[in-house]
Amino acid sequence: MPDSVWQEVKFAYVVIVEYDGYVAISRKLVPQLKEINGCLKEIDYQKMSSAFITDTTQYQKIGLKNLDMSDTAIRGKSIEAINLVDNFSTTGANNFVLNQCRLLNSDGIVSLAMNSSKVNRLSDKDDFGSFLTWVKGVVGCFKSCVAKQSFLTAFAESIDYDSERNKLIPASILFYPNELLTAFDNGLYDKVIVKVGDIEKNCPFSLTDILKKVDLCRPIEKQGGDYVIVTKERKPIYLQMAKGKIKVKSEKYNAIHLVKSDGESESLIDYVNSNTPYVVYFDQYEYRYTNRKLFKDNSLLGNLEQFTSVFDIKSRLATDSTTSEKGNFSNAHTVFDPSSEFAFFEDEYMGEYDEFICDDLGKEWADHIGIADGRVSFFLSKYHDSQFSATSFQDVVGQALKNLGNMKPDAVVLESRHDDWNKNYNAEHANTKIPRLRKGTSVRVAIDRWKKAILNPNLRRDMYLIINFIAKDHLVNNLSRMQAGEIFGERKQTVQILWLVSSLISQCHEQGVGIHIVCKEKD
Repeated sequence: MPDSVWQEVKFAYVVIVEYDGYVAISRKLVPQLKEINGCLKEIDYQKMSSAFITDTTQYQKIGLKNLDMSDTAIRGKSIEAINLVDNFSTTGANNFVLNQCRLLNSDGIVSLAMNSSKVNRLSDKDDFGSFLTWVKGVVGCFKSCVAKQSFLTAFAESIDYDSERNKLIPASILFYPNELLTAFDNGLYDKVIVKVGDIEKNCPFSLTDILKKVDLCRPIEKQGGDYVIVTKERKPIYLQMAKGKIKVKSEKYNAIHLVKSDGESESLIDYVNSNTPYVVYFDQYEYRYTNRKLFKDNSLLGNLEQFTSVFDIKSRLATDSTTSEKGNFSNAHTVFDPSSEFAFFEDEYMGEYDEFICDDLGKEWADHIGIADGRVSFFLSKYHDSQFSATSFQDVVGQALKNLGNMKPDAVVLESRHDDWNKNYNAEHANTKIPRLRKGTSVRVAIDRWKKAILNPNLRRDMYLIINFIAKDHLVNNLSRMQAGEIFGERKQTVQILWLVSSLISQCHEQGVGIHIVCKEKD
């Protein structure tokens, strides 16, 4: 070992070039230039998605961010292929924002980061002259481009935020805490501190504790002249519909700082406003905001008949014959009460299956499970006295989405259910004589049939939601009123139900599961 003190020398640079109304910034080991970035406007999303597209472009890779409001949805995904046009279905793509993409053209590869206006067009940039030539070529592509339909336009459409800002009423916000955790995993940040003025101290709570208070979808309320995000925090978190972009404001999060490996730090609120790890939903159902941009989904009510086709009308739910979810129980009960939803879908659907199991265990996958050769169905029920309840609908939709993966369970996990399914149904105050195996030879045969069904390449999976509190005609009428731009008392609940149904359809379609919402026709 040498006697001298070892030193690490790093060379950093930043190059800023202004050309024909555009500014190009290249930097290495230099933090974000907040003062300069604040004076610049990001490149229009439509230009980013059109400037480098030709008739022969191959789409090699895309990174997507989900606009789905469901807590259980996959928040983002990355997909690669030789050319995604050949093997990627764009059905449901309107519910995703395009974050990044890599394109192959005749003159080389272009990588784009749509959420930050970054362009990497692979070519020689070995010296300052070649860098200037590169800048001129990229700017030329932006200046001459015309918006065009392509594979990229299948995703959510970006529109001008400022032109729509004054009519937008924020309704809820979904934070993506995993984005910040990933930044720590990748070594971008080392620790969390509290910083007030010149005083710094270790943060008394963990980053996980902080993020738990804002995870999941949170409502936004108007309090005086402010929009307040309803969270578990004691101090308010505000949403500001500022000119140019939406901002989050919080006194507490402004004091919490994320420290980088080089010792520099930024406040948690600056991180949130720079990276927008969230989606804002509005009372205007077709709009959503993320990545510092406003997106519009014109397809939500573009075909009302197809959208509501997932609702199956059952007249029995419209009468007084169904008055509860599970009914009453006693030790002598051998079947579910005829007036319960449990009895309803046993009467209505059990005949279609070889085995039918009551899985209502507290940690159930479904209330009932139907198994046949090449087919598995989950049945979930929800009963509520109020009519047109978005909250009750959210409960049953959340349970459905959470258990989609359990329709094709691991064999070991499936075996672990055997003993419970082999028992009678026990209620809170009664040990009934109702067998959990509602139809079939034995639980052993049911499990073996399920295992065999999973191996079937044409396995049919269906998710049934049985609800009494939403009538199809009532929902269709409210959705039609929304299409017409009408303001009415149930508009907010209708928007929530619309989002929930859209989320349910999208996730079930992605996993190849049929969705059926069983309800009454009229109130």
